[in-house]
Amino acid sequence: MTKTKTVIKTEKVECVDCSSCGQEIEKNDAYDFMISNSEDIQRNGWACEHCVENIVSFPVIYQTLGENTNWGDVALAIASLAFAVMFILKSIQMLLPLIM
Repeated sequence: MTKTKTVIKTEKVECVDCSSCGQEIEKNDAYDFMISNSEDIQRNGWACEHCVENIVSFPVIYQTLGENTNWGDVALAIASLAFAVMFILKSIQMLLPLIM
């Protein structure tokens, strides 16, 4: 009679996040990709087996706030949003007498 024995081993496996769906996958099972646009900006990333065949979302290039942030552009964007909100509120104020 033969005896069987179950052995469970722990080993470290390098994992990456899928750039499309965000799922954590083993690096050996991931697909490497590179996207570039007309401005010569390149995006490298990883995709899981599912997203290679059925893309959840197209991987994009995100810019985050950090050391290289142009704070003048951020201030301009915030001022533009404030102006747009004020314009919308003023338009509603002017239209209310016509509606009522």
